[in-house]
Amino acid sequence: MSLQFQNDCGDSVKQAIIEELQNLLSSDTGVLQQTEKRIKQLEYTEGYGVYLSEIIINCVLHTDDHAVMVAGGECLRSFINVSPEQICSYKNGEGINCIMQVVATVLLNPMNSEMTAAGQIGRLVITIITKMGSMLGQNVDMLLKAVISKMQNLECLKVIMNLVLIFAHLFLTQMDAVLNFLSTVPGPNGEPAMQFVLTNWLSRQNSFFGNYERKVTTMALCKLFEYGVATQDNRLTTITFKELVDDPTDTRRRTRSVAATTQKWVTIPALVKIFKVLISEYQHFQEGKSDEPLTDSEEDGDDEDAPGNPDKPRYISDLFESDEDNAEDEQLLQELLKETNYQGDIAEHFPTFYEHLTEGERLILLSKVQQK
Repeated sequence: MSLQFQNDCGDSVKQAIIEELQNLLSSDTGVLQQTEKRIKQLEYTEGYGVYLSEIIINCVLHTDDHAVMVAGGECLRSFINVSPEQICSYKNGEGINCIMQVVATVLLNPMNSEMTAAGQIGRLVITIITKMGSMLGQNVDMLLKAVISKMQNLECLKVIMNLVLIFAHLFLTQMDAVLNFLSTVPGPNGEPAMQFVLTNWLSRQNSFFGNYERKVTTMALCKLFEYGVATQDNRLTTITFKELVDDPTDTRRRTRSVAATTQKWVTIPALVKIFKVLISEYQHFQEGKSDEPLTDSEEDGDDEDAPGNPDKPRYISDLFESDEDNAEDEQLLQELLKETNYQGDIAEHFPTFYEHLTEGERLILLSKVQQK
């Protein structure tokens, strides 16, 4: 299925758009910013809009080049971001069907290479849900099921992070709806989808990179933790995790060989696991603060390659960021913060969480308390 050409789109305009989009799809950088800028510059009639989407959709559906698929997804995101109603209303929903075909059956198809989701697939899905909203109907569930299916057997951290970002965004904006979905849909191996998603998320949270991605996922875990403690919702409290910990009853002198034989597997509640991950995130945040750029006076006499030099990339995530990305990320974060209100009190439940902490985690928590 594909969108039909519009007669009111002149041949010269068609050719110009085709050439421009072909250049964008073969470009390694700036796909979203360039496409969105061009769309806004066009005299945005229905003919131009539908024709643009047709080119993007057909490019993705008829290529086996992963780079083109990823770039096409970025172009499609910019189109949806500018005028979602236009594509939704086209021929009684055919536009939505085409988007679903691209996203669910191509980019998120678990049978395709995981690199088909190596771009900003998370932001694409979030844009679709945010901009099209109620117009999607049952397609929302189909989209999220495709996200869960794509999570299977992934090795690329960036792809996993992008997929987790979708659920993080939903936990911040539609808590009850996403809890209902994850508690009623089975995961790939028959376990609850909630268990599957949280397992993939919590086991990798501390490895996520990118300022926006790290902030949104951490904010979502804070919100989820607060909600779980306040409501004791069994959709969360029934989820547990296995964790390998030191056996406190073993009093032998600690050596490397002894340590390997004195650990045991314990079962911990999901909320405890989230609490432990948040403590680790707090430590990461504190370390990040200590690495902030030095002031002018502090920089005098320092080597240009010193850790405080902001012009030198220090982390992998620095290589993925640009000024344009940061501006968009900051706007998205501010929008999420408006919808997020933390009001929970964990004092009543704190002893339960504390007893599951390792010695290192307790020291991190204690250092936080001593700062106040």
